[in-house]
Amino acid sequence: MHSHAGASARQEARARREAREHRVRARHPRIGGLILAVTNEPTSTIAWDIGARAEEEVGEVLDAIEGVVALHDRIRPGASKANLDHVVVTPAAVVVIDTKRYTGRIDASRSEL
Repeated sequence: MHSHAGASARQEARARREAREHRVRARHPRIGGLILAVTNEPTSTIAWDIGARAEEEVGEVLDAIEGVVALHDRIRPGASKANLDHVVVTPAAVVVIDTKRYTGRIDASRSEL
């Protein structure tokens, strides 16, 4: 179980980066390093890095709020690789936050159970 915001996303990005490096160097033993140096990382790996940073930023904000407990990067029992980015416990409610990095205007709404 990870305990800090963005940990599993960072781990996924690192694993993807290492797997790509291994594949390229195995296929091209002599020039693999050059290929890696002059080509861009796949957008999926970059997306995992961006997501990790977004989770870290949200985690920092949540950790600074007095009177609440923020739990980060929690596994979901019975789920595959899915996780809960943030679970915030307040005196009035428990809130689960799934962090995304979007550009543009975001409108928020509140739904009642």
